[in-house]
Amino acid sequence: MRIPLHRYPLLSIAITLGLPAFSCTLLAQQPVGGLPTEGRALEQPVFIASRNTGLSNSSPSNMDFSEYVDDSVGQSPTEPRLNLKEFAAGDLVAWVGREPVLVGHIIDPKKASPELLQNPALEPQLRKMLAQIVIRKALAQRFIDEQVAGKTLKEREAASAQVNRKVAEMFYKEALPDMMKRQKCETEEEFHQILEKSNRTVQSLQYEWTENMLASQCVRSNVNSKPVIELNEMQDYYDEHIDEFKRNARARFEILTAEFSKYPSKQAALDAISEMGNQVFFGNPFENVAKSMSTGWTASQGGKMDWTTKDSLKSKQIDEAIFSLPMNKLSQVIEDSEGYHIVRVIERTDALTLSFSEVQSEIRKKLTEEKTKKLEKEFLDKVRAETPIWTRWPEDFPGSLPLSQLYQ
Repeated sequence: MRIPLHRYPLLSIAITLGLPAFSCTLLAQQPVGGLPTEGRALEQPVFIASRNTGLSNSSPSNMDFSEYVDDSVGQSPTEPRLNLKEFAAGDLVAWVGREPVLVGHIIDPKKASPELLQNPALEPQLRKMLAQIVIRKALAQRFIDEQVAGKTLKEREAASAQVNRKVAEMFYKEALPDMMKRQKCETEEEFHQILEKSNRTVQSLQYEWTENMLASQCVRSNVNSKPVIELNEMQDYYDEHIDEFKRNARARFEILTAEFSKYPSKQAALDAISEMGNQVFFGNPFENVAKSMSTGWTASQGGKMDWTTKDSLKSKQIDEAIFSLPMNKLSQVIEDSEGYHIVRVIERTDALTLSFSEVQSEIRKKLTEEKTKKLEKEFLDKVRAETPIWTRWPEDFPGSLPLSQLYQ
C-alpha cells in the first residue's frame, strides 16, 4: 500500500533521508508548545515567549543538561538577525538526527510581550535552550539505537514499541504522581487546571520527560559514574588546594550589652553593665540577666552567640577579648563605639589545617564528581558530533550544517 506522503510530511522527510519507519514513533507524539498538532493554529504567526511555568519534568533519575551547554552558545552574532515578530510556533529551527525542532518546542508561543520581543537577550536565550534540546534529542536517539542495534527492521520496530510502552508506564506510575505531589495537587483535576494555565498538557510533559529520561539513561549506560581516583591524585589536590583545608580559630560566647543609645549618659550605661555583671557574678543565670537587662541584639536569645571566626566581628575589642580570655570566665567591662559589654567564652578552637587523612574522603568525592562530569561532557560532545544536525545557528554546533541545506 502506498502511503500518501503529502499527508505525513515528517514521515516523508524521514523516508527521503533513508530513516527506518520506527524512528518516527516518538516524532509523531511530539506536541508543539502546548498547541494542537493539527489545525489552523500553527498556520498563524504566534509570538514566542520564555517558558517559565513552575512545572518541572525532572526527577531524581533525570539529568540537567543545561550545565553542559558551552558558554559560547548564542554569543556570536548572526546575520541577518532573526525577526522574532514573524517567527511562528511551527517554524523549523533545527533538525537533529531524525527529529525536527520547532519554535514551539523550545518556548511557549503564547506568552510574548512587546518588551520581550524587543529584548536583544531573547535570541541568545533561544539558542541556549535549543542547545539543551539538541543534546537531549541526540542522546535519546543514541539510546534507542543502542537498544535495537543488530536487529532486523521488524525487531527494531518491536523493540522501539517496547521501550515506548515501558517508558510510558514509568511516567504514569512514577513521574506524574511526583509532579502532582510537588505541585501539591490532590486530584488529577487540580493538576490539569495548573497545566491549562501554563499552556501545557500531560502529553507534552510525558514527551519532555521521556526524552530527558532516555537521554539520561544513555549517559549512565556509557559513562562510568565511579571512575578510579588514585591516591596520588588526591594528595596532589590536597597540596595544591591547602588553603581549602585551613580552619580559622573560632569561639562560642555569651554577651551582655548596655548600648550608649539606650541610656541618657555613658555613666548610666556603665552603671547598667556593672549591675548586669554583678548579677551574674553572684549567681543569677547569665541567660536570665541577658533577657531582662541587656540591650544587645542577642538579648532575646539569652546573649548567646554561635560559632564566630576570628576577625569576623565588627567590634575589634570584643573579637580580641573572646580569643584571649580564659574559658568560662566573665570579662572586665569592654568599651567600643556602640556601648559597654561583658562577655564569657563557652567554647573555643584554635586555628588549624586539616590533615590529608581527615579530608581524604571529601577530596575523593570532589574528584569523582569532577572526573565524572568531564567524562560526561566528552561523551555528550562525541554523540553530538556523530549526530547529523541542521540548524538556524550552525555556529553554535561545531560540525552542523545550515538549515538551508536540509533539503539539498
